[in-house]
Amino acid sequence: MGEWRWGLGAVILGVIVVAFYVQMLTARHRNFVLSKRRRERRFQPDWDRGKPVDPKKRRGINISR
Repeated sequence: MGEWRWGLGAVILGVIVVAFYVQMLTARHRNFVLSKRRRERRFQPDWDRGKPVDPKKRRGINISR
């Protein structure tokens, strides 16, 4: 009699854990993407400093950003 109740409890617990895990993953991913974009914008002149960059390449970079 009590066996199906254990199964139901395990299923509910699993669903809760999976939902919590997915929420954590998506939140961390969103924060990571946002911080990465911010970091790129802040340090953008850094990677091509001291190197002559032809205007064609620079225009492509600005378009893709």
